[in-house]
Amino acid sequence: MEEKTTIIIVGYYLPGYKVGGPLISILNMIKLLSPDFNFKILTVDRDFGDSRPYPDDVPRNTWVKSNYNSYVYYIPLNIFAVLVLFRQLRLNSNANSIVYLNSVFNPLFSIYIVIARKLGLLKIDNLIIVPRGELFDEALAFKHRRKVLYLWFANRFGIYKNVLWHATTENERDFIIKAFRAAKDKVRVAMIMSDVLEDIVPAEENNLQTGSTSEQCDLKIVFLARISKDKNVSYTLDILSKIKFKVIFDIYGPVEDQALWALCQEKITGMPANIQVKYCGVAKSADVKKILQRYDLFFLPTFAENYGHSIAEALSAGTPVLISDNTPWRNLEKDRLGWDLDLDKPDLFVEAVNRLAASSKSQRAQSREHIKEVARERLTNPEILNANKNLFRLPFK
Repeated sequence: MEEKTTIIIVGYYLPGYKVGGPLISILNMIKLLSPDFNFKILTVDRDFGDSRPYPDDVPRNTWVKSNYNSYVYYIPLNIFAVLVLFRQLRLNSNANSIVYLNSVFNPLFSIYIVIARKLGLLKIDNLIIVPRGELFDEALAFKHRRKVLYLWFANRFGIYKNVLWHATTENERDFIIKAFRAAKDKVRVAMIMSDVLEDIVPAEENNLQTGSTSEQCDLKIVFLARISKDKNVSYTLDILSKIKFKVIFDIYGPVEDQALWALCQEKITGMPANIQVKYCGVAKSADVKKILQRYDLFFLPTFAENYGHSIAEALSAGTPVLISDNTPWRNLEKDRLGWDLDLDKPDLFVEAVNRLAASSKSQRAQSREHIKEVARERLTNPEILNANKNLFRLPFK
């Protein structure tokens, strides 16, 4: 088999789990491509949002064998981190390797690298960047001035010349070209690979404790994502406050935005008596599918999503989804998988929740089986795997 080495630069990796989707994307890619490619991962020595590093049994400043065909190097997050990162890139990058960046705007793991490459401080012959939705208009709206200034600087001085871009959808391809003039003929589209079809635990065998779901109610709803502005958890509370059925709503995810979470807590305090809301902490990756399986609906009105692993995981577990139309998951109601709706039309979200709450248990059970079947068809498309293999084939054309 052909073997190529790809150096993956990513902010957070195993044993971390709090960052969610980006980590799952990398794990699935390594697992599904490892028969053909070698992977080395450069990352920091702690999980997303943590001030302390991993325990001492996670070695730092050395290459460690990891899952499948990969090795990981944990960089201590201190003032010398950029020097350590550059040294490892110099030692491991050559004409036959690929460097794969998982962000446009991360200073340590993207911006410093492309600028050092432009200045000749790093020799990286084959560079791939996957923005992971960072260039969508909705994503650029956060910290807008800073991002627009950097994009102007990058275009003005050709920082991204001779870079291959990985777009995960045709839509993202258009946003990459809009942001970077030089990217027009240097974008490859390869959808994110899912590996969520394994280890689906039968509902009757799933004993995982999931929030308040032991209570009697008409509908059990779950939100599972980072507590941040782009995931739009406050919108879920606004919608549920208008529901007349008895609803249990459990929230999972790391609190990234404390001010936003304080606002959400105020809204939770003022919720009507028929809506019971509970924050359940951070879900471990190994438990996500089991958690989602225990609910009647997965609610994620995100402002922007270049994929949405939690959406895929919910569908693979047979749980219908209620999401915005800002993701690649479209035409859900037509396929009887849930709803993808316009955030400017909150009444449609209310209507969807009410319709599901009014349905019978037998109707929901039949729907779950249909959802799992359709999800399996969508998530096992061999063309997606082939597109990702072609992404890492040298030479770049």
